Amino acid sequence: MLRYLTITDLITVYKMLEIRKSHIHGKGVFSTQEIKENEIFNTTILHELNDSDKLFLSEYHYAKYDSNDIQNRFIALGPPTYYNHSEQPNTTINIKKDDNNFYVIESISLRSIKPEEEITIKYSEEVKFN
Repeated sequence: MLRYLTITDLITVYKMLEIRKSHIHGKGVFSTQEIKENEIFNTTILHELNDSDKLFLSEYHYAKYDSNDIQNRFIALGPPTYYNHSEQPNTTINIKKDDNNFYVIESISLRSIKPEEEITIKYSEEVKFN
């Protein structure tokens, strides 16, 4: 079944998360309300990069190798772009195809996240593609 995000979906996501100055680095994403442990609290569409984009955006992308070792690269269009690194992250990300055949990033809390807490991931952790 084809399903698109509604304005209500977007308002809910952006009421829950806020992008602002981070004490870790540059900008970061902060929770505006409690997020429960193991909750998928954000789903963001990925844009597949062409060859010229890959060079220009090399520091900001997610890479995936298929069964023939061909690399596809994607960039997030939303809050995950601003997730900062932590050795004790509160979030992990999972990349998968949705029902509409788009690649998306699911942000999943590893523990309860309090309001005003920065969302962090471990950069060296291998991103899971499903």
